[in-house]
Amino acid sequence: MTLFHLRRLDSSKVDETMDDIRNGRLNKAQKRYLNAYLNEYAREYRYVGRYNYDKD
Repeated sequence: MTLFHLRRLDSSKVDETMDDIRNGRLNKAQKRYLNAYLNEYAREYRYVGRYNYDKD
């Protein structure tokens, strides 16, 4: 879901990967966008589990 939202950013080249996110290879605009999205998401939803991307 995070990768989906990252790719929706206007400056996205749609070549971002989960590996980029895991290894912090994001620019300031991408980090700010994801932090804003994830903070709003956290306000609305309760944590019930996680998705293991390593199994993809």
